[in-house]
Amino acid sequence: MVLGKQINQIVKAGPLKRHHSMNETQMTLTERNQKLFELRHKLAMKRAEIKMIEQEMCMVKDVYEKQRFQDTPLFDEMFGG
Repeated sequence: MVLGKQINQIVKAGPLKRHHSMNETQMTLTERNQKLFELRHKLAMKRAEIKMIEQEMCMVKDVYEKQRFQDTPLFDEMFGG
């Protein structure tokens, strides 16, 4: 279901807009390859960042679950009892 929403957002956004520097001159094969290399690297960095965030989220959940059963009952935690 989430993928469908993302696709709808992409379709609503319309066609991709080219960066102004890409419209000024013809691109050589070397420039194309370099740009694709840079974009793949950027994508890999973002994927690694997402993985780190997901791991941090799991860690936060685990820490909370471990302390929840040791310290304060949930009612007291929520309402200061």
